[in-house]
Amino acid sequence: MSHHVDIVIEDQIWNLMEQVPRESRSDVVNQALMHWFQLQKRHEAVRQLNILRSQIVPVSSHEIVSWIRDDRDRYSTSNCNKITDTPLFPNS
Repeated sequence: MSHHVDIVIEDQIWNLMEQVPRESRSDVVNQALMHWFQLQKRHEAVRQLNILRSQIVPVSSHEIVSWIRDDRDRYSTSNCNKITDTPLFPNS
């Protein structure tokens, strides 16, 4: 569904819009508005992330590496590291 709206455009913008074919002007305005709204959404997300970052206690690289190693150790088994003579593609 589309809606017809009346808007006021500055002369500088209007001069640029006159370079766009009449049948494409609505598309240009729609794309510009969509871009603007997407930017606003991203700015809000960044603002919220910055708030969260300010509330989180920093973690050292050593701790992160330790967590990754612990996680790997938890999921590793002796069977995962065993090398077999079974070909990957038996029909080749």
